[in-house]
Formats: sequence, C-alpha cells, structure tokens
Amino acid sequence: LMVSGTLEATISSDGIQPIVLDATDASPERIDGVVFGRGDENGGNRLRAALSKQLSEAFPGCLVIVRVDWAPSVKKSRGTLGAQLALTTSSGATLGADFLDGSKRPNVDSLTTKLVAALKERHTKAGGGVDDQTADQLALCMAFASGPSRLRLPKPSCRHLETVMHFASRFTGAAYDLIEEGESVVLACAPKT
Repeated sequence: LMVSGTLEATISSDGIQPIVLDATDASPERIDGVVFGRGDENGGNRLRAALSKQLSEAFPGCLVIVRVDWAPSVKKSRGTLGAQLALTTSSGATLGADFLDGSKRPNVDSLTTKLVAALKERHTKAGGGVDDQTADQLALCMAFASGPSRLRLPKPSCRHLETVMHFASRFTGAAYDLIEEGESVVLACAPKT
C-alpha cells in the first residue's frame, strides 16, 4: 500500500488532555433525541410521544428531551422516519442509538421498543464508558493526548475500531490495547512520548 500526501494539524499549547471514561457504572442523566422524516405530519408527533414515553419508563429519573424535525411528503413518495438518541451519563460519557425506516406503514411502537432496548443494552454494557461508534472517533484523539487514556465500551460490533487503532498506531507510534472485562472492553492508549 503506497500512500502520499500531507497531514497538518494545529493543537493548542496545552495539548489534548488524556481521555478517561472507564467507570464501570454510571447513571443515565439526560437523553436528547430527535425524530425526523417526511410524510404524514402526525407521524413525527406520534413517534416523539411513543419514544418519550418508552424512554421515561426505561430510564426513570432521567431527563428526556425529544424534538421533531419533520418535512412534508414529496409527491407520491412514501414516508421515511427515523430517530437519533444521545444518552449522557453521570461519568460524562455519551452513548448513542438510532434507526431509519422507509417502509410504507412503519410500526412506530415496534421501532421505538427496539431503539430504547438498543440504548438500554449499550448503557448496560458500556457502564460509564462510551459506545463503539464514539470510541472509533476518540481513538485517534487518544494517540495525541498528553498522557495515557482509557475508554470503556461494549465489545465492538464491527472492525472500525481495530482499523483506527492500526493506522493511528502506525502514523503516531501510540500503543493501543483492548482489554476484555465481562460484557465490555477497555481501550487503553499510551501515546508515544
């Protein structure tokens, strides 16, 4: 593999602080969500109501805010709807879950039940850490941090994290390690000094 080019980055004089989100338990504090789509105008409101209710039941005591971003249907196009959620825990970590459905008659209750279950499972497995999609994005920052970093996450569902670790290590000299701990793994990174 032959790659050429220039990468330039500017980092403040303070540098990037180590990232440590490896608590084994953290309570959910806030869930921000957006439901979006096009089609029947009432679809967004039905989805928001169902999602808000199920989230409040699944995460009692957690602040739940769900907004609607809906567009009118385009000529004879079938409706599309989706939702994105971000759960912030007491450790400061954020976990996400989402779906997109383009069926003619989506089952809102079924879709919201699956989405809430996915977020609940990610929170249970990640503890006070992050989800695997967030870990993919933070792994590179960890290589440039001024000291060792650690992230707890559910066992990765894809190979994105391994790919980021491989190339970040090759480009920066940082050493990564994935340590299995029950339902989760801890991503540790020691930047090259």
